[in-house]
Amino acid sequence: MEEIKQKGFGYLIGSLLLIILSVILFRYLWIPILIILFIYNKKFDSDKNDKKKILLIGFIIFFISFLSFIFVPSNPIRPEKINIYIKNHYMDINSIQAIDIKVIPNRANIDDLKYISTGEDAVKINREEGKIIAKSFKEGKSELYVIDGKSNVKSNVITIKVIDKKAQAIKKKKQKSIKSLKKITYVYVSRTGSKYHSNKYCSHMRKPDKVNMKKAKAAGYTPCKKCY
Repeated sequence: MEEIKQKGFGYLIGSLLLIILSVILFRYLWIPILIILFIYNKKFDSDKNDKKKILLIGFIIFFISFLSFIFVPSNPIRPEKINIYIKNHYMDINSIQAIDIKVIPNRANIDDLKYISTGEDAVKINREEGKIIAKSFKEGKSELYVIDGKSNVKSNVITIKVIDKKAQAIKKKKQKSIKSLKKITYVYVSRTGSKYHSNKYCSHMRKPDKVNMKKAKAAGYTPCKKCY
């Protein structure tokens, strides 16, 4: 009888060792195991030494489970879908813009994401201080996307065009000044007359001066009724 008890207890210990291994592999399994041990301890008659051993085994299971929870890394949830968003698809040169990211499921791990920029290398995408940002370096166009390094799930592609706003402003100013120069109207005036003319041969003028109409008006000249 004593031998049967020892064998039964040996099987119990072997089973518990297998359970401990499963606890390390599958977290939170120690909760139902402790419940089973408690029921076993209450339901079946056994001497005090056996009960102490069962309680000791339960404590060992709990302790190993606790250590595994702290030190054994769990398998992170991989993203099934990745979407990135940006407010403005146009950037000034040497500027920074935040990129919003949404992953499905929400609790998916994004530590293994790779940030890719293609095209003219006008913009680079990276993660800094927990935020995903786009940095512009030169004029041009770049396509940006994100890919998970473990599952190879790829996000949507966004296109950003970089413009040197300062250079563009200078260019527009020059174009505006050129247009204004083209709009300047010149007239002809004689040194002895009081009228300005659109035709230098009007009123038999001799060697008339070509001047800006605004200056002619400012000098007191009035339009000629013949040629204006």
